[in-house]
Amino acid sequence: MRMSNYSWAPSSVALAVTMALVPGAMLPMSALAQSGSAADLAEIVVTARKREESLQDVPIAVTAFSSEQLVKRGISELEDVAMATPGLVFEDFSSSFSAAPVMRGLTQVNVSSEVQNVATFVDGVYLQRGYSVDIGLADVSRIEVVKGPQSALYGQNAFGGAINYVLNKPGEEFEGDVELTTGTDGRLDYKLALGGPLVDGVLGVRAYFGHSEFDGTWKNEYPGLTGDQKLLGNRDDETYSLMAVITPSDAVSIELSYMHVDRDDGMKPGWNVNSGDAQNSGNCGPIVPGSTRLRYICGEIALSPVSYQTAASTRGTGNVINIPVPGFRNETDFYRADVGIEVSDALSLVYQYGKVKAGGQEISSPAVNAISPTFGLNLSAFASGVFEFGFFNAIQKEGSINNFDSHELRLDYAPEGGALKTTLGLYRSEFEDVYLFNLASFPAGQFMEQDPTSGFLDMTGFPFTLRNLTNSGKTQAIFGAVSYAFNKLTVSAELRYSKEDKAVLDTRANLTLSDEFSNTIPRFTLDYQYSDDTLLYASAAKGLKTGGFNGINAGAVTIPEDERAFGPESNWTYEIGAKSTLLDGRMLLNVALFNVDWTEHADSGATVQHTS
Repeated sequence: MRMSNYSWAPSSVALAVTMALVPGAMLPMSALAQSGSAADLAEIVVTARKREESLQDVPIAVTAFSSEQLVKRGISELEDVAMATPGLVFEDFSSSFSAAPVMRGLTQVNVSSEVQNVATFVDGVYLQRGYSVDIGLADVSRIEVVKGPQSALYGQNAFGGAINYVLNKPGEEFEGDVELTTGTDGRLDYKLALGGPLVDGVLGVRAYFGHSEFDGTWKNEYPGLTGDQKLLGNRDDETYSLMAVITPSDAVSIELSYMHVDRDDGMKPGWNVNSGDAQNSGNCGPIVPGSTRLRYICGEIALSPVSYQTAASTRGTGNVINIPVPGFRNETDFYRADVGIEVSDALSLVYQYGKVKAGGQEISSPAVNAISPTFGLNLSAFASGVFEFGFFNAIQKEGSINNFDSHELRLDYAPEGGALKTTLGLYRSEFEDVYLFNLASFPAGQFMEQDPTSGFLDMTGFPFTLRNLTNSGKTQAIFGAVSYAFNKLTVSAELRYSKEDKAVLDTRANLTLSDEFSNTIPRFTLDYQYSDDTLLYASAAKGLKTGGFNGINAGAVTIPEDERAFGPESNWTYEIGAKSTLLDGRMLLNVALFNVDWTEHADSGATVQHTS
């Protein structure tokens, strides 16, 4: 069966200027921290190109934060990172289930998808689901935000860029770290870390535990609520991890790590507007058929819903935000094993195994008016084939369980001071993602404060199934990079060939869609060391986002055949930039000018199979 071809054609041009100046309180872009009493900015090493390099020597736009900067800035979650990073936006909507980092305006359209426009990694291991990417409590040594498509080296949907969390490793001496934060509205954060050598020069370990709780600053004035029922934007999160570094010889190193993230977050403050409802109207666009209401909302969204209310609205005054709901839950387990072998001073072999087991759910309500809803259909009754109408509020649960495994083998040739540097790698990954989206209805005045479900895919209390999909896939890739320095000019090229087999089981339709995608992804870079303090660079890179499926059914609606699958998306990004160290090392000035051409969306020919 052939699926239709969708065509996107946005193109953007932007100029990014980033600067760090010492002395001073703010370092907007750099990954560099002031070095004690010295006036110079201390060097930070990043791994944006899968090898250790100074930030100012990398011909890529990178924002990185050292552990010292994370503490000084009070960065505790990915939203804080985005606010301090030009070109990065992080939106987690009403909760974090559909969280989506956005780089350089390449927006994620389907926030419920198991693939992202920005690839996120923990020590190089890919995090597939959006609800797992915010690990702010983790034992982080450095956060790197690599801008522009990085698909050639990173693969795995680094369409607009990549975010890499680098965790702390055991030091050469035993040491402990304690961090405590308290504040109003029940704010309490504490972090504990202990690590060092168990066997000098052979075995080091580091253990970590972090906890964060907060009651939120907004309160829900829905009638009849007491105590914790009024909380909005609250959280109760925990993270713990264990890492071991084994060095049986000078030539061999082994890293083993495990991390568990547990998040329990309430719904964020907000309100809903639906211009299809007689109680609301947009402020622009066409007229809703059969009414005088405008369909769209244009410009800045107002803080209060009053701006969009019609004469038919019965919404109360005050912070009547929404129906009380349990909110967001997430558990993610990360497993990693790295083996590094120094074959010679110039040649090294690295193998990495990564596994991520994640589950997430969101229980929320899209009600326009929580207290006095519009007359409509009872979805709970409709799930049993009964048409019942009255004043009902909708409530919904999205749940997912995701399992991801990856293997990477990389051979690096990088002689110290040598002109030629090369990388050759093999990659393989496999995933399965089960996704459910169910609905229910509550009569006006009732709500679901407590979670009636026992697991991420348990839909107790939510009888109307909108989506029930199992996505799966296997990826195989070969990639390489080569660079050669001609005195001050360095020429670099990266290339990745990937083959991906993907399928989706639509349980409601009892059908499976499957397809195979193969792509060649290049990146080319020129950099020129104009002076000891200034690097000039230019690059052209292709970003790739894998194709996929919409399934067969969405609730009572059958998806048209030409909309059930979609092909990979790609963009070409062209960039020129400069990285400069000024004022005798007291100021960094980094400039990038880039053009993104997002034009291609390849056709997908999906095979349909009946399943038993």
